Amino acid sequence: MVELSEEIVAQVADPFPDPETVVYSRQCLARTAAALTTLPDRTRKAFELHRLSGRTIAQVAEELGLSTTRTWALIRDAYRHLLNHVGDI
Repeated sequence: MVELSEEIVAQVADPFPDPETVVYSRQCLARTAAALTTLPDRTRKAFELHRLSGRTIAQVAEELGLSTTRTWALIRDAYRHLLNHVGDI
């Protein structure tokens, strides 16, 4: 057994994912996009604002004109929906 420095390992290791990982990731992305389209509009909007736009729940609630409790419930429902339709994402 030979110890290698991090520098040597970085030169040897392939930084790109293997083809199976690429295909799996693309399939997950496609399934996620399809599952998002089946959400009710307000639920999808709350999820997208929070998860994709990085807004806080309070910011999403203000934009949608909802309470933070109701907004969190919508986002939680979206996560559950995605997990049910896509699996572990």
